[in-house]
Formats: sequence, C-alpha cells, structure tokens
Amino acid sequence: MPRAPGTLPLAVYYAATLGFLAADLGFGFTARAAFFGDSVTLRLGWYALCCACFAVVVWKPLWAALVALLESVASLSLLILTTALRVVIVTDDMIETGRGAVTAMEMINFLLSGGVGWFALQLNLRRLGA
Repeated sequence: MPRAPGTLPLAVYYAATLGFLAADLGFGFTARAAFFGDSVTLRLGWYALCCACFAVVVWKPLWAALVALLESVASLSLLILTTALRVVIVTDDMIETGRGAVTAMEMINFLLSGGVGWFALQLNLRRLGA
C-alpha cells in the first residue's frame, strides 16, 4: 500500500481519537467534539466517525488529505454553528452566569480542527502542483 508523502501526521491524529475518547469519558475533556456540548451520544457518534476516518487513512493513505480536509470542514462548521447560535440566542443562563460565547474546549477544538484542516489543504494543494 503506497504511503502518500506527508500523511503520517494525519494517521497519528486519527489514531489519537481513542485517547480523546478516553479523555472525554474519563475526565470530561471534550476538546475533539466540543460542539456537541453535553450530548454523550452525539459525541460518541463523532468519535465513531473519526475512527472511520482513521480506518480510511490506514486503508487508503492516498485519501488521507481529502478525508482530513472534509472532517475538519465538518468540525469547524459545527463549531461555528453552535457558537453562532449562542451569540444570536442569548439565554437567561448566559446572563446570570456570565458564561461566554465560546468555551475553552471549543477553542481547543477550533485549534485542532483548523490546524488539521490547514495541513490537509496544504497536502492537497501540493498534490495539485499549486
């Protein structure tokens, strides 16, 4: 199976999904699926999707950059949507607690997804010769 140049970091990123899952279930560290908030079921579904991404990256390494780009765009889109909803729809709880529009876990998720998305985009552009 040919390994596309530069895809090893993406394989490691998706292999780390099990570590993110353990940190989420064990310590409430939801940095990989912060956009689902308190919904354990939705977060487990996202982790399952990331495990499927890992399987594809291992099975078809030439697809790694495309898979990572699509997953990162989906993650960033969900983060933007959930953050935008909190900004547009201000609740009494937000006013009473002073909780901001973006949580620390969401910021970490933005950085992870944005970084992986940028890396995957650069790999894809390099393949196109751009």
